[in-house]
Amino acid sequence: MKHTLIRISAILTLQSLYAVNLDWDNEAVMNVGWHTASNWSGDRLPGSIASHHVFLDGAVDTPYVVQDHDPVNVFNLSIINDATLTIQADLLNVGSFDLGADANGNRGIVDHSAGVVSSVLLSVGSSAAATSNSSYTLSDDAQLSATDLSVNRGIFSVSGDEATVTIGDSLTVSGMLSMELGQLGMNSIHVDGALIIDPSTAMLRVDLSSYIGGSRTIELIRFGSMSGSFDPDNVSFEGLRRGESASISYDADSINLILTAAPHSASNFWFVQKSWDGVSAGTANDLFLNNGRSLLDLDVQGLSYTQSSDGDDLLYTITWTGNDYDGDLINDVLSFDIRVEGFTGSTYTYSSTAGASSMSQLGSSAGVTTLQAEEGDLEIIWGVGGDNDADAGESLRFSVENLSVSSAGYLVEFDGFSEITLAESNGGNTHRLIIGEGTGLDSVDFDADSQGVALDYTDTAVVTGAGSFYSDEREWAVSAISYKLRVYHPDDVDAVGADLTDYSSVVTGPIFGDPYPEQADSTHFPAFSWDTVPRWLIVRKNTAYTDAEVLSMATNYDLIVWEKANSAGFSNTNEGTRDVAARIRAINPGVKNIYYFNSYIHYGAGESDAEYDENIWEWSNRIVDGDGAESVFLFKDLYYTHNYAIPELRDWWVNSVLNMTANTMIDGVLVDKVTEKNRSAYDAGGQPVSDYMTMLDALSQGLQAQGKLFIGNTLRNERNYAGRAHMELQDGSYLERWELANRDSVPTQTEAEARVTSIQLMREALSKGKMVFMISEGPDTSEAELAAALDYRLAIFLIIAETNAYFNFRGSVDATKDDWVWDTSWLPEFSHPLGPPLGPPVKDGTIYTRSFEHVDVWVNVETEQAQLIWKYSADEEILGQDNFDGSERYLSRTFSSTENSATATWDIVNRATVANPDILDTSLYLQNGDAGDFIDEIGYLESSKTDNFLGIERSAGKTLTYTFDISGYGDLHMTMDWVASDNYLSTLLVTASIDGSAAQDIFSVAKNTTNPSYTMEDGRTVSKNNGAQGYVNGVADALILDGFSTFNSTIEGTGSLLTIVIQQTGSYSGELGMDDLVLYGTSQTAYAPWIAGYGLSESDALETANPDGDAHSNLEEYAFGGDPLSAADGGHPMSHSMLIEGGISYFEFVYPRRTTPGSNLLYLLEITTDLTADDWQDAGAVELSPQSLDGDFEAITNRIDISGESAQFIRVRVETK
Repeated sequence: MKHTLIRISAILTLQSLYAVNLDWDNEAVMNVGWHTASNWSGDRLPGSIASHHVFLDGAVDTPYVVQDHDPVNVFNLSIINDATLTIQADLLNVGSFDLGADANGNRGIVDHSAGVVSSVLLSVGSSAAATSNSSYTLSDDAQLSATDLSVNRGIFSVSGDEATVTIGDSLTVSGMLSMELGQLGMNSIHVDGALIIDPSTAMLRVDLSSYIGGSRTIELIRFGSMSGSFDPDNVSFEGLRRGESASISYDADSINLILTAAPHSASNFWFVQKSWDGVSAGTANDLFLNNGRSLLDLDVQGLSYTQSSDGDDLLYTITWTGNDYDGDLINDVLSFDIRVEGFTGSTYTYSSTAGASSMSQLGSSAGVTTLQAEEGDLEIIWGVGGDNDADAGESLRFSVENLSVSSAGYLVEFDGFSEITLAESNGGNTHRLIIGEGTGLDSVDFDADSQGVALDYTDTAVVTGAGSFYSDEREWAVSAISYKLRVYHPDDVDAVGADLTDYSSVVTGPIFGDPYPEQADSTHFPAFSWDTVPRWLIVRKNTAYTDAEVLSMATNYDLIVWEKANSAGFSNTNEGTRDVAARIRAINPGVKNIYYFNSYIHYGAGESDAEYDENIWEWSNRIVDGDGAESVFLFKDLYYTHNYAIPELRDWWVNSVLNMTANTMIDGVLVDKVTEKNRSAYDAGGQPVSDYMTMLDALSQGLQAQGKLFIGNTLRNERNYAGRAHMELQDGSYLERWELANRDSVPTQTEAEARVTSIQLMREALSKGKMVFMISEGPDTSEAELAAALDYRLAIFLIIAETNAYFNFRGSVDATKDDWVWDTSWLPEFSHPLGPPLGPPVKDGTIYTRSFEHVDVWVNVETEQAQLIWKYSADEEILGQDNFDGSERYLSRTFSSTENSATATWDIVNRATVANPDILDTSLYLQNGDAGDFIDEIGYLESSKTDNFLGIERSAGKTLTYTFDISGYGDLHMTMDWVASDNYLSTLLVTASIDGSAAQDIFSVAKNTTNPSYTMEDGRTVSKNNGAQGYVNGVADALILDGFSTFNSTIEGTGSLLTIVIQQTGSYSGELGMDDLVLYGTSQTAYAPWIAGYGLSESDALETANPDGDAHSNLEEYAFGGDPLSAADGGHPMSHSMLIEGGISYFEFVYPRRTTPGSNLLYLLEITTDLTADDWQDAGAVELSPQSLDGDFEAITNRIDISGESAQFIRVRVETK
């Protein structure tokens, strides 16, 4: 772009004795035009007479320049005390242009987005002694021309790739230069004369958040001469892609930005392709490209979209040249074709039931047509045949082909079609269609003008018409298709946490804002421990908490938020919260008590309500109805909402919180309903960007002064910018709704993508030293259903967990419900030892894995499946389990017979299904009016026990038999939960046998002649004549009481098949119950001593680890004889050769195989014809006689028949058995 310097020929007398002051004289909102004379004192426009000195003074001075202003006379301009000037047209002939003042004036702000500004001397911050940061921001196509520019106490910012700055004599920098690149870079600042940089104070900030131009060198400043330079510590880069690097270089006449992409950095691309006929002009949004950083359309340089015909098909070629994948400073070319095919006579069956439709044959090829959806509508749609729609039995199929990328060594992977957008071709209703090919398909019915249908990233997108209400007249067609591609290098690693501030790998990346700074102080955080799952609680109750409830909360949670309506038996929430917080503190001083306050909704019931009630009209948001009548807006027709524009409301709100947190029993606040979607918390001058942020900033400062916690309901994937800007003010975030998709992403975000993004949001916050309070809610219908919902949600938490992460799982926040609903401390997982993580999570698509000292985690966030393998020691694994509620892991479970009658029980039962009234009874059995004695059949004292268990009474001779695979494992032990009641006179035996060996008695129950007492749930006590004695491995252990408790039995020996038999051997009275059987074992492979021999432990000792950084994991080093600490030693070499024998061509492949006893390895030989597709098949090789290599290895020769094959690839893959 041409740079023009406009010089002002005038003699300036700054602050002259003869200057005529001109003040902005309009504090109204309606007319803020600079060019309106009546807005100025004396009704004169700036420069209308000689020696004008124009003042904008105070936050209410906010004029707009929207018409060109080119006065005859030069005028000086000062902007102070938070006044703001918005420039959208020419503002010429400015002499001295001062922002801020030296001593007694606060900052000045200029937002310059269009037009030319000419000035003799522009001073940002007036001087280094100015009292606060001022800012001048150029954006869009704005132009600034000045003889001298001085950046002192403030920020001079150039944003985008169109704005231009031309300086004549000098640019002096002692403050901050902020360069915010546009999509393709930026125009450099041109200084004809001297560039003067103060190394001690000058700062350079480069923001690449919007940049898409790839690796290159970009000139930032061109100068005639230069003195000084930027201290490297004062140069910052924001918005870099994962793996990118940036640096600053100095030439004889320029300062340059050097951008380099890291080799082997993957790039994700989401496309939304709209139908186009290839003839009409079309629009820029016929094709959207989301690269994770920016949402681009056809107006951007480097993106092209063409159409051609191929028989009946339409072929769309898409090319993108905006990325440099290999970091050679040359942008590469990504190209591919989307083929659209039409068919008639498709064979289908339609059902409105999910998964009950089918489409078995596409039928005959037919022409694909494109047409405007309706007359006058710019939208073009894909249809089949001459009527330009999809009738019953007509299908459209979309596929991708000819994928290519010009960068050597890089591959393009088509991840699949994610969504198809349907459109009515001519109105109508009840449009029916089937999605996909084959059987078990879903159908879609729609009546709207347009509807999107998720496709779950399929290789092809197929949609078949099943008829509409108005057949052959008003049908439907397809208006858009969405899909995803990935460009990557085979050496890419999808590591979780490579750069947690970079969201370019998720579809919402372009609308996720800027990174926030790390936590500066954590001394007021709760003490953190990995001993068990770290937990927090959010709860409310309008009546008093019982002592038992307070004790449980105080001993099981690290932080408690006392939610709205927590009056706890008092007249208001403040009193109730302080009282219960004091009760908690008396038991456990380490628990943090957090006050709740909503930033938007006025729930009331607080101590400060009286002042708000007096100002409802002024402080609340209002609405105007159709007749122009104004009224106070009521949220949910119940609650007032806060109007942040009112300073008095903001002061009241902040003081309401700080007055409460000043109490010694209260450790901070949770701010709910964080409403604003801000990209940043503060503007370029360091001031809050809005009234709302001003309020939160004041609260943040007040809480810091008190040393109290600031937690917000803040981070949300579903919200643009995800609430990340607010984290700069807060110590941490509460997270709810973390599974919900963002409604504004292009293309549409799936629920699985939402969960992936939420995981990154939480891990990013933790990586910056913030606290994360994750919440997950399960069903409150029964304990069993709540317990069954835990594993998946807990697995997500364990994937994100780092220091200062806390988990909450409950059925409700309401403590007036049963305790088991809101206080889930009864769940056994929360008592298991956890231990610290052994490394970061590993991500493979939507599957995450991670190991802790005492649990291994596997979770698929798409299918919502999870597995938690708890270990008593770090080396243990769970080999089998049965909780009788569906969490089952065994080879077989066999009942000899079952019984569930009024007099005998040997079956899986629960409170609702058990037929025996003696079991799960909770009150005394009063016979003949007696008070009860030792023969009373009282049942298990667990009224909250609602899930399944094994019920046992008077069932002699019956057995329950399990078998488990224990191959390769030893150090076996089994835990079982047992309960007993009544006058116990029976006996029960649990035995274990390995591979048919003699049975071991691992657990038994017999009568104990002691006289145990039981306190009933109604408070009365009953004594029994005989208790139930538990024996573990033949040794008397604890009495089995009337609440479930865990017994741990050892099983001796190793082998392949473990058989467990549970048998009651007496038919007398006394009830038993068994639940939560878990079998543990430790791997007996030779890998453990081998890896320990190299001094490796914890995460470095894992089979998947690679401590020497070569191409081989520890398991592969072990399998092939390598050294896990030497990249130069990969083990015994492999070899191959070709030979012909008997007229048949063979490929011979030789690899080493470990023979060490207990190696427990499986070697798999596989072949493929295409390295770009993950399609490895068993090689079908013939194995020849092995040859000994050394004491631990043998050479295995394999022959593969390759007759008729032009090219094949072979690999040997190793698994543990």
